[in-house]
Amino acid sequence: MASSENEASYHSTSPASDELRSLPPEHTCIQKFRLYETLSNFYMIGTDKSNTYWRVLKIGRLDPSELNVREDSTTYTESEISDLLRRIHEGNKSTGGLKFVTTCYGIVGMYDQ
Repeated sequence: MASSENEASYHSTSPASDELRSLPPEHTCIQKFRLYETLSNFYMIGTDKSNTYWRVLKIGRLDPSELNVREDSTTYTESEISDLLRRIHEGNKSTGGLKFVTTCYGIVGMYDQ
């Protein structure tokens, strides 16, 4: 699928490379983010510096008076995140699908006592 402003971009890797990946460390620093949108949600997709581990934050956008944020507890591989984005796009085609918004960078962390 081609990438454009109004169309989500998807990345893929060979299955063999995913089999070689180890389990994610307990605390992974997510530094690169891609923001996608559907009519009802924003999806912040984050990855570590080496593009090995991927995480998803889903932000509801239907109720402007309430902040509805859900962090997916799953840590994905690159091919798994690509498949997830493709499924979100397919499931939302009737309302415009999944659209890429922007790429951003940062260091996000949390200290848990």
